[in-house]
Amino acid sequence: MWLCIVNFHFKITTLCAWCLLWLAASGWSAEIYVSTTGDNSAGTNWTTAYTNLQAVLDAARPTDTIYIAGQQFNLSTSLYWSATGSTVTIRGSYAAAGDDPLPGPQDFINSPTILQGPVAPTNNRIMRVNFVTNGWVEGIVFTNGFGSGGGLYANSCSLTITNCMFIRNRVISTARIFDNGTGGGLAVNTGWVTVVDTLFRNNQWMWAGDSHKGAGAYLNIATGLFVRATFQDNSIYGQSYQYGGGFYANGGVFTMVDCVFSNNSTEPNYGRGGGIYASANLAATFSNCVFINNYVGGNNQYGGAITLEGVGTALVAGCTFAANAGETSGEDIWIGSVANTLVRDSIFAGGSSNGITQKFGALLIVSNCLFHSKAGNGILVSTGLTAIINTTLADNNGWGLSNIMGVVTIKNSIAWGNYYGGLTTNRIDATYTCSQEPLSGTGNVVTNPLFALGYYLSVAGLTNQTDSSTCIDTGTGDASDYGLDAKTVRTDGGGDTGLVDLGFHATNGWSATALSNRVLYVDIAGGDDTTGNGWSPATAFKTIAKALTRAVYGSTINIAAGQYSTNNGETLPLIPKQLNLTLTGADLNSVFINGSSTTQLVRVQGWGKLRFENISFTNGFTISSAIKGPGLYLIGCLTTITN
Repeated sequence: MWLCIVNFHFKITTLCAWCLLWLAASGWSAEIYVSTTGDNSAGTNWTTAYTNLQAVLDAARPTDTIYIAGQQFNLSTSLYWSATGSTVTIRGSYAAAGDDPLPGPQDFINSPTILQGPVAPTNNRIMRVNFVTNGWVEGIVFTNGFGSGGGLYANSCSLTITNCMFIRNRVISTARIFDNGTGGGLAVNTGWVTVVDTLFRNNQWMWAGDSHKGAGAYLNIATGLFVRATFQDNSIYGQSYQYGGGFYANGGVFTMVDCVFSNNSTEPNYGRGGGIYASANLAATFSNCVFINNYVGGNNQYGGAITLEGVGTALVAGCTFAANAGETSGEDIWIGSVANTLVRDSIFAGGSSNGITQKFGALLIVSNCLFHSKAGNGILVSTGLTAIINTTLADNNGWGLSNIMGVVTIKNSIAWGNYYGGLTTNRIDATYTCSQEPLSGTGNVVTNPLFALGYYLSVAGLTNQTDSSTCIDTGTGDASDYGLDAKTVRTDGGGDTGLVDLGFHATNGWSATALSNRVLYVDIAGGDDTTGNGWSPATAFKTIAKALTRAVYGSTINIAAGQYSTNNGETLPLIPKQLNLTLTGADLNSVFINGSSTTQLVRVQGWGKLRFENISFTNGFTISSAIKGPGLYLIGCLTTITN
């Protein structure tokens, strides 16, 4: 046997096809190298690397590792990974600069392995995986795939996908030749998948058909775990009934941990779940996730961020929802026919509709949450049982809590500053709650809660606070009874001790830097975005756009005289990233936000209350009728424009 073994780990230095088969039969694993610049002779290092990835997948056997150079592989047909390649590891994004050491440095950013489909759309996925168990995929960019599971389609597999990207996989057609499209980036049909540190961006379904599902990723009767995955700018545009712009799950169980969903959308009609649509799942869990600027369009649509229908148990914990929207509705979470939903330690801010709509759910529990600056209600209950504990419902443009035909209990909570009122009075049992109107029940009060720096409670002696809120130490039970003794209602972060304080408890207080960013200064002529901190006229930022990146909740941005245009270094359109901001100019006749007839000036989607004063907006422009508001585009926010 002409086989050379060079170290104790059985690293193979000479490999041919029959050697590979012999090794598999012997239980030894092979390390196989693939590179477009290899000499295609042995595949044992980068010099002798094979050039045909499909041939390597065909030959690979259990426990083999395939190393792929950080290069672009232009595919004319789909790659196929079959069950004979179970327990195979595929690792990409290697610099492949030399053979000592092997495999050498792996760099996902500077040396990505790109598997790219044909530029002209064809019915080719990038990779199809069939009946593979314990497969591992790492450091691969899947792009320009076409069809269901355009990036990767896995059928009855168990896979781990880590440090990968699914970008611009799509289906675009003007002819109605395909309905029920699934998973533009990733599609998993039965089995299980673990996805870690992976990006799904700009994957699209754009057919003239109906019922497309999950432009970013799709699970069908599968178990999925997604950790630190990002779903960004994925979209579905069909005729009607589009589900899950970012992600769709039908059946099975899935968990999202530390994931981000931003700017995902479904359009134009009967959209369901701009970010996520989940149906018929045994359980769905969202932990420490962020949902921002997701959108659901058209008539009869719901769930700007999440739509849950027919789910057994849903848990939303430690999540943030901001500026999610819909053409006519677009709540952060829409609940239909869900047996049990628990939402805790989460924030719902801005957006064009309600925070939560409990439409047909059986039981909803909301614990230690903050609903503020919603264009609709904080919470809308249509049917079912709802329990609300230690929750703040403030400054919403509808009711804090609106109940139609459900049965609701609320305690240790605050409902204040909502446009229509704190709580509707029908079928709501309120105790130990501070509301903007009198409520029957034990321990209820009608007293200004004295919110400080957002929705903390004022404590005399702390920054910008002269009096203490009467909502402190007035709940029922101790803070520790609710697990809130390590959380805070104070801007300095002090924990809650003794009787529980009313309302939402944050994890942390304000830092000194954040407090300083409450008031910022901008000067297009004398400011500097690099060296300035924006805390005074002498250290002003140059651009408003820079100030918007530093602003915190409730910041005031003071704008000095000048022409704020792209010609002078400003970035337009201006897009706020925080709630309840005030932009105030030095003088109406000297402060100009100028689009120079080339760009939109301000674009705001669901960022709570905004105030513009003493500013001239001029020469705004949009090139497409689809982009509305060349001067100011405002959706889902309460705006004051004066002088």
